[in-house]
Amino acid sequence: MISQPEEAPSTRLTGLYFLEDSSALIVSFEDGRQLLLPLVWYPKLLRATSEQRSNWRLLGHGTGVHWPDLDEDLSVAGMLRGVRAAPERKPSTWHHDVRPNPGAMAVIRSMTEAWVRLRPRAFLSADPRNAFPVDDFRAFAASEIIERLVAAKHVHEASEPEVIIHLAEAEARSLWGER
Repeated sequence: MISQPEEAPSTRLTGLYFLEDSSALIVSFEDGRQLLLPLVWYPKLLRATSEQRSNWRLLGHGTGVHWPDLDEDLSVAGMLRGVRAAPERKPSTWHHDVRPNPGAMAVIRSMTEAWVRLRPRAFLSADPRNAFPVDDFRAFAASEIIERLVAAKHVHEASEPEVIIHLAEAEARSLWGER
């Protein structure tokens, strides 16, 4: 007897709300599931007023959500993978010529090499020949690499995280292409 395959759970959003204490976003899916997402993962939403948070709309028939007042977009795919927002770039502090000290660069290189080594070439891509999972890498760089650099006292929390992410991403893209 051949059994019918089970239908995959729906990943279409139908709505969302924020916890009263502003600690989390709860998204609801078409199949009745809900997902709790900590707001610390999304700084724009964390800092937003309740009015700004309540002004949202679904994107792509429920494949994402957009807050026009905040210029913030979240995809269902990213939410389900636990991808955090990358740190915001501040154009007035963006300097391409800024380089962390040699110890920091060694940490960036070793952590980036480990990240690339642990990812299958076809990771999150329909075209495994040239796809670099940029969102996942930026989330990794924004959390893991910067935390390690701060813990090792190579940089302080006020350092320019966007420079570190930019340098790490350039290193990762180079390594990704060599595989």
